[in-house]
Amino acid sequence: MPIHIDTAAFRQKISEEAPLLRAGGLSLALFTVSMLFSLLLAASLLRAFTSESLLRAYGLASGQLADAVARELRFGRPMAPSPALTDKLVNAMDTAPGLRRLTVLDPAGRVVTAQDAAQGTPLSAAAAAAPKQPSAAPERSLEQAGEAAAPKARTLLGWRLEGDVWTRGYELVGVGGRPAGRLLASVSDSQISGQSRTFVQAAVAALLFLGLTACFALMGWMGRLADRQDRQDLSRVLRRRMLCIVGGAQVVLTVAALFALQHFLDVSVQRALSVSGGVLAADLENLVHKGVRLEGLTPWEDLLRRRVEAAPELGAAALEEQGRTLAAWGAPTAARPLRIPVWRYWPSANVRRTEAAALLLWPDSAFIRRAVREAALDLGTALAVSLLLLHELASFLGAIGLGSAAQRAAPQGAGPPARTPAATGIADAAAASRREVVIRAMTFFFFLGYDMVLSFIPLAAASLPGSIPFVPPELRNALPISVEAAAAGLGLAVVGLRNARSGWRACCRPAFACAVAGALLCALAQHIALFTLGRLLSGVGFGMALMAGQLGALESARGRAAALAGLYAAVFAGSICGSASGAMLCQLFDAALTFKVSAALLLLPPCLLRLLPPRTPPAQPLPQNAACPAPAAGSAWKTLARLAAAPGFLLPVLCVSLPASMCLTGFLYLAVPTLLQRGGVAQSDIGRLFMLYGFCFVCLGPGIAALADKCRSQRPFVAATGLCAGLALLCASLLPGYPGFALAVVLTGISQCLLASSLLVFVLSLPAARSLDAGLVGGACRICERLGQTLGPVAFGAVLAVQGGVRGLLPLGVGFCAAAFCFFVLSAVGRKE
Repeated sequence: MPIHIDTAAFRQKISEEAPLLRAGGLSLALFTVSMLFSLLLAASLLRAFTSESLLRAYGLASGQLADAVARELRFGRPMAPSPALTDKLVNAMDTAPGLRRLTVLDPAGRVVTAQDAAQGTPLSAAAAAAPKQPSAAPERSLEQAGEAAAPKARTLLGWRLEGDVWTRGYELVGVGGRPAGRLLASVSDSQISGQSRTFVQAAVAALLFLGLTACFALMGWMGRLADRQDRQDLSRVLRRRMLCIVGGAQVVLTVAALFALQHFLDVSVQRALSVSGGVLAADLENLVHKGVRLEGLTPWEDLLRRRVEAAPELGAAALEEQGRTLAAWGAPTAARPLRIPVWRYWPSANVRRTEAAALLLWPDSAFIRRAVREAALDLGTALAVSLLLLHELASFLGAIGLGSAAQRAAPQGAGPPARTPAATGIADAAAASRREVVIRAMTFFFFLGYDMVLSFIPLAAASLPGSIPFVPPELRNALPISVEAAAAGLGLAVVGLRNARSGWRACCRPAFACAVAGALLCALAQHIALFTLGRLLSGVGFGMALMAGQLGALESARGRAAALAGLYAAVFAGSICGSASGAMLCQLFDAALTFKVSAALLLLPPCLLRLLPPRTPPAQPLPQNAACPAPAAGSAWKTLARLAAAPGFLLPVLCVSLPASMCLTGFLYLAVPTLLQRGGVAQSDIGRLFMLYGFCFVCLGPGIAALADKCRSQRPFVAATGLCAGLALLCASLLPGYPGFALAVVLTGISQCLLASSLLVFVLSLPAARSLDAGLVGGACRICERLGQTLGPVAFGAVLAVQGGVRGLLPLGVGFCAAAFCFFVLSAVGRKE
């Protein structure tokens, strides 16, 4: 009997549930991309630590060989092919497995002799099977063993990666200190990155398994959700379930990756100790073959000390002979030591070898813990970024996609709803809610890309050559931030002036285009002037985008402070993700690549513009006798002049807005990266401070805004803005160090939360501002803030140049606190008058 499938009903069902399927697909795509980023980050960290340990071990082996060859040259042996020289190369490759090639060159650069591990020649095998004949100079071997930890061969090049081969060169010094040739040592990159490749393979397999599990769980739940008739709370349920299923899978995979990373780190450290310890054991074995009694020699403790100090992954070392400890250095841990035997002389492969002594090596657990702790911080940062991305995606899809699903689920054939006032109000509220969600999504993705470069702008400027006329050298690195802040003020003014004519929507595309062009220009800049021009374009785009978002948020039917707080929560949620990800990318790769990634992400907000609901005129025109606000007389510039001359406007601007804005760009954007970088703090740790600053907005901003909406006056919140900015500088000056700077960054974040949610509302409540256009008033306030942000890097850069540290922040902090107190007192007096 043939099976009949109603394709029309199937298509209709798929069309009705397309938003749910789209939500599930996008969440799984986000899970895959974010987890791939975390796994690649973990693999990069593993590769960095593995490369450091193994290349150090191979450097000791090749450096010791260079010492031995140079020593024979100083004693008169000519630079020519010889069995003794070939035997040294073979023994070195047998002692340090993984060396790809050893080449000895004469002063003219011609190859004297070479040994390649990939040849498979019987030379190495014959050397391993043949009896090891003692040389004629046991005292020289003792000297060689004593100097193994500190090779005297001068290094021409560090390890350099060329293709898939790491290469290092040593200069061989002959008689009279004259150059006698060079030794080149090569290690295949597969020997270095083998552990990281294995880790990536295992992690990708785990990612596929968890991804499929989360996919089946999410799709099954989507099917159950599609059968529900009550769709009023779908947005909340969708956000909760997506965070539970996809976010839970992210947490599980991150924890599993951390444990796997620790295991592979242990294996890599054991291998590095095996290579470096094998070199020392070969020297000891050579002494034993010559009949030297190890117990009668005294320099072993000094030798072990130098060996432990040369290898950070080595915690302790000991030399034992028949159960007796001859020498030891370091503090042995509870971990099982690596035991490398020292064999007695055996005449042939048919004779059983006997152990003469043993070298015990304990890995440094603090080194491994430090590596795991850094990996945990980076993976935790990536996890927080991915969870924030998932939260924003769930909120966006819940408001956009499920609204369409609810419309499709409406009864068919009911006809269009009647345009009653109640229905019109409901439709307008739905359109306003959709507009808020789209604005929040655009804001989030804009600042996700824009703030990727936030934590290293002065450091990137310092790395570029050139100078700028009329700019002192000590202010050269602060100039891009000042120019960016001034350009942001220009962007704010442009949107404020054009709002009355064309609306804030028309300014979005030019804003995004300027930001993308600025990021690309900074990525390609080879001179400080071009880099500054790129920050100027980025600042214009930043100001236009921020002002357009604020004007869109002020159209909300909710409280203005709450709407602005929601906007700034999206701003700093994107800033958290962007600054943390950008700092890690800059540390792992370079600043130019991070600028290019920033430009690519800034292409996402224009794609969301088409989701904005169209501007709808009011359902009924206002009656002719209705009272409406009178337009501002004169041009926009006359309106701004009236606002500046209005009583009560300049007081909060001069006493609060300018100091708080100067603290943002001068302290957070310039002083924090510069001072912490001087103190040796890693770039990723500096990025986490910017992440902490963003968390203040996300976590504290909505609560502060809700409290401000409930209060009758915004004056205490405006005064607290300047007070928190001053306290931040006091904390940084009185508590120098990373914890003190972290507390100062938190206070700066609280100050900016208060500034964003209270200052504009306070100014709009002034009698002189009530009859003016909200766009012009908002533009004037933000221009004043940008003026402070322009002066901030210049002022703080001059303070750092004169004082050279955090001491100059103390008078600035006291001055900012005093200015906030003056505003609180004088505004109370003006209020009574």
